[in-house]
Parts: sequence; C-alpha cells; structure tokens
Amino acid sequence: MSSEPRPAQCRWWSEINAAKKRARPKIDVKDWSKDGLAEIVDLKLLLKRGRDLDDHKRLVKPVVKDFKTRYIASKRVAVLKEAHSDLDTNRYRIASILKHYGDTRFYLDDEHGASLLFKDFHRYLTSNQDCSPLMIFECDFADRQDSKGFKGGLAQYDVPEYFNGDSLFDGVPNRPPWRWLIVAPKRSGTDLHVDPLSTSAWNTLIEGYKLWAILPPNTTHYDLTKQTKLFASQWFTTIGLKSAQSLPPSHRPKIILQRPGETIFVPAGRYHVVVNLTATVAITENFAVRAHFGDVWATAVLKEPEFCKEWYRHLSQVQPELAKRAGGLPEGIDSGVDVVETAAESQSDDSGFDLL
Repeated sequence: MSSEPRPAQCRWWSEINAAKKRARPKIDVKDWSKDGLAEIVDLKLLLKRGRDLDDHKRLVKPVVKDFKTRYIASKRVAVLKEAHSDLDTNRYRIASILKHYGDTRFYLDDEHGASLLFKDFHRYLTSNQDCSPLMIFECDFADRQDSKGFKGGLAQYDVPEYFNGDSLFDGVPNRPPWRWLIVAPKRSGTDLHVDPLSTSAWNTLIEGYKLWAILPPNTTHYDLTKQTKLFASQWFTTIGLKSAQSLPPSHRPKIILQRPGETIFVPAGRYHVVVNLTATVAITENFAVRAHFGDVWATAVLKEPEFCKEWYRHLSQVQPELAKRAGGLPEGIDSGVDVVETAAESQSDDSGFDLL
C-alpha cells in the first residue's frame, strides 16, 4: 500500500513483515494486499446488513441449569447479554493494553510462534491494508508468569457461570490450547471452520463489532472444500449474506452482529466464520462436556493421539467411568495404563447433561 514505510526506514514495519513470514510462511509478504479487499469490502455495509439480518434472541440471565440443558448439551446457538457483567472491561480495551503492555510480546497464532510487541501491533492495526490482517491470538495470556503484563492483569477474569465447571479436559497435562485473548484489526477474521476436538466455545466481545455466520448442522448446501479457503470478508460478501436470504430457512446461516458485552455460544460441530467490522477485543474459550464425550473422544483419538495418552491416563485416575466408556486406546497408542474395562463392557449412552 502507498502509506506503508519501506522496511529499511522503519524498525516496526520490519517486525511486522517478519511476523507475517512466520505466521503464514506460504504467502509472500508482497501478496498480503494484492486482492485489494481493503478497498473492495464495504465494512459499513456489512454492519448494516448484519444488523438487518440478525434476528437472534438475546438471553438475559437465564437459569444456569436450564441453559446447560437447552443450549450446551442440545447444541443450540445462543447469544447472552450480561453473561460477563463482572468482567473489568477497561483493562482489556486497546488503549489500555497499549498504555500498560505496549512493550509486551503477544502471540499471533498457536502454530508458528509469531509474536509482536503490542506497540508494533497497534501501529499495524491502525494502518494496514491487508486482505486478511494479522490478529493477536494469545493462548498463554492467563498462565504466563514472565511478564507483569499477564499475571495479575489480563489474566484476571472469571468464566461466565453458564460455562463454568470442570471441562472434560480440566487437569489433563499438555492440554491443547483452549483459551485466547483476541485483539483484531478491522477486516480481519477467522475463516470458515469448525472448532477442534468436537469442543464448544464461548466468546465475549469487549470492544468493537464482530459479524458471525454459524452454519446449520446440515451443511449440504455449502461447498466446504472451497469455502474454507476464502478470507472471512470474502465469504460474507460473496456467499454469507446471499445464503442468509436465498436458501431454504433450515439451511440458512445464522447471522449474528455481536456487540460489546455480548457472549456468543457456538455449539460443538457447527461450522462458523467471523469478520471484524471494527478493531475488536474478545476473550474466548473452548470446552467439552460429558454429554458429548463420545464425539470428543473419537475426534481426539483421531486428531490428537499423543494428547489422548495423557487424557486416558488422567481419566483412569480421576474419572474411571469415562475411561471405561472410552474402552481404552486404539492399537498402537500406549498410555501406560491398563484398560479400565473392555470396550464391550464400556458401552453407555451420551444422555448426561451436566458439565463435568
């Protein structure tokens, strides 16, 4: 873009380019803005259309037990207001993070180790013209102790009571990343995807506006192979908004314009895509519940066999009834623990509704 400083002139821009190379090694730095989406995508129009198409009921202080049964266990999308009312939102606002943690490094993803000082990321956030900009996607913000910017600061929040209670993975060593602080520029987003290991998720928005599309359980009207390769803004402008009006009602994506203070619940197994219409800050967590144990175990064995060793060992010690249901690890995966019972003896239904 014309306003970009040349790397030789500016340290922070060199840092940005290095982070780009590390975060998305298959994309040349010069190609990040080649499609011109910064000029093509009308975010104000997306905001207006999202507001018009969003007819999802907001829940205000539902009974916790009822919510877990009607929405979490039954895999129904929900939007809650005031679910995170005790959250000190001021400390998470972009201006506050810049003031207090400008010299702290934040990770941009879980896989490549790309990171930036927040002050450098903030300059990028306010000036980039990339098609799908970098986002802070910091999974260690609640655990790291090497910086005062995390411990005692951004780490201090409580899980909303609707999602509180031990998840299936609580206490398991080497658990895959499951909670994130997300700081995102406008036009950035998460492409069409389904959350890993058959987990559900909650996402509380602190600042800005996000536009969500959550696909129905039956995705036969969607070419997932092609659509998962589109940038989030591309998906909304070429597919999402049209599908929300043209497809039969039962096959339409659920369009939600998330406002500050709202918490979205995304059920396990539901494809979804999110674009940031403004700069945003959010906290999100993935979790799994007893009612979905069969799906979660089957997916984890397939996708994370090494983690399953730790998980099965943990279940054998603290939740033997679930280890029994698992029926042991598949051949070739040795947990170092004897099978609690045979697979034939471990058959049981997935009818439990309570969070572990």
